[in-house]
Amino acid sequence: MQMVGDYLVGPALIGGALIGLGVAVMLLFNGKIAGISGVLGGALQKWVPDLSWRLAFLVGIPVAVMLVSALRNMQPAVEL
Repeated sequence: MQMVGDYLVGPALIGGALIGLGVAVMLLFNGKIAGISGVLGGALQKWVPDLSWRLAFLVGIPVAVMLVSALRNMQPAVEL
């Protein structure tokens, strides 16, 4: 793996703060921890009373990536 030379700390801190805010809001209003494995595992159960927010959470992740990529006119960088 290689570090990019023009890495900026500001956007990373803002992104981390937004993730933390989202987790705190979900815990405060829904009483659930926003962990992808728990959300996905719960959505795959036979009977899920709270399926709507789980699907919204799971669909929102790739939609947000596509939206930000479109707004910034760039493709998500994936390098393995």
